[in-house]
Amino acid sequence: MPVVQAQGMNMVIFLWSHGSGNASEGEAGLGGYVGDTAAFFVNRVSLGAGYGHEAHFRLCFSGSATLGVDYRVRAERGYLSPSGNCATERISSGADRSVFYIVPLNDSDDEPTETVTVTMSEDSGNRFPNGYYMLSYATSRTFRIIDND
Repeated sequence: MPVVQAQGMNMVIFLWSHGSGNASEGEAGLGGYVGDTAAFFVNRVSLGAGYGHEAHFRLCFSGSATLGVDYRVRAERGYLSPSGNCATERISSGADRSVFYIVPLNDSDDEPTETVTVTMSEDSGNRFPNGYYMLSYATSRTFRIIDND
C-alpha cells in the first residue's frame, strides 16, 4: 500500500483482513473455538513517528447476524463487551496492530448464510493525536457466517 506523507501526517490507521472472509458454525474445537473463525486486524503504519502512545478507535457491528446471538468478537485480551453494537478498542503503546476474531456461536437452527459488517471509526471520547490519518476506503469489512445445520 503506497502512502505519501502529507505535511503533519505521521501515522496511518486502517482495518483489513485476509482469507475468504468466512466463519462457520461447528463443534467446539482446539482452544474452545466453535467452528471456523474469521480474523480482522486494525493496523497502524508509522511514517516516522513511532508507536509511543495508544491509538483508540471504535468498532461497530451490523449485518444480518446478531451480535451475542449468532457470534461474539474476541480480541487478544478476551471477548469484547460492546455497548449496543459498538465497542471502543485500542492499539497498545509500542504495538502496530490489534487482532480480532468473529467467533460463530453454534446453534441447532437451520439458518441461511448471515453477514457481519465491521466498521471502524475514530473514538470521539479519545481522539487520535494530531498527525493521524484514517484511510476511508479501509474502515469496513463484511464477513459471512455459514450455518452447519
